Amino acid sequence: MTIERNPIDDQMPATHHFEAVTADITLNIRDQIVRVVANPANGAVVVTLPSVAKAQGKFFSIMATDADAHNTVTVQDQDDSTDWNDITFDCPLERVLLYSDGQIWYICDRDFGNAYATQTPATGCPTTLATTAG
Repeated sequence: MTIERNPIDDQMPATHHFEAVTADITLNIRDQIVRVVANPANGAVVVTLPSVAKAQGKFFSIMATDADAHNTVTVQDQDDSTDWNDITFDCPLERVLLYSDGQIWYICDRDFGNAYATQTPATGCPTTLATTAG
């Protein structure tokens, strides 16, 4: 997947044009909604966040629509954020909402897959919808 970049991109509103990222990518500040597919056909995918300073005041939503223990999605910074630890998704539907204050990437919310699903003991990944009594 080849994405052409233009310096004017950083001045435009956020878009949702990365419906199916299937290869390593470095985001710019417009790429605020990202859906990543890591599967046997694509392999593992690395998503590199934009510069924490350039992304100041912005939120970024990143979700692995497909992932497993061998085909992971890793979210990394550009080694410019204080106390950053890479985030790795290894189950479908894992997601994270990040915010930049210009110096630090903050994790505002993280979901480890479908909250209403039961977990597969071997992988810990959600598999089926859980039912509640009542």
